[in-house]
Amino acid sequence: MAMDDNEQTPEQSRHALGEELNGLAGLIYRIAHQTLDPDGMHAASLAVVYEAIYLARQVMLNDGLEPHDADDLHNALTDLERKARHWKVTSIQQQVWEQLPAHLKPEGPTQKAIEYALYEWLNDSGAEGKGVRELTAEFVEFCEAQQVDGKKTKRGAKAR
Repeated sequence: MAMDDNEQTPEQSRHALGEELNGLAGLIYRIAHQTLDPDGMHAASLAVVYEAIYLARQVMLNDGLEPHDADDLHNALTDLERKARHWKVTSIQQQVWEQLPAHLKPEGPTQKAIEYALYEWLNDSGAEGKGVRELTAEFVEFCEAQQVDGKKTKRGAKAR
């Protein structure tokens, strides 16, 4: 069966697609690095898309890829996962903060310390599957236990 002049072999088609991906990758790179906040989730998401397109382009054009190409995609995914974790914890932190009793939201440096403690506690505590009310109650209990332990330690030191 003879091919007409407009038909491409699979290899030619794959190579043409690789060339088209080059323009798309360039556009995504410019959006991610010149338009968006480089530490934001949108830029991190587009960085993964860019690396995936670049990887696909390398495969289409060269029938292979360099080890650093796969590493770049893996690093972009790792960065996205880290930023996604931060975004998720920050979102939960804001919801829990609104529910905290007034005595745990003092003005000044103590407030910043409690905000930081809440973020770290949420990041370490495995808040998966828990509601905001449950997390709030657990954090209040955690803070009150810290205050009681701290007061006992101070009293014990004064008694000596």
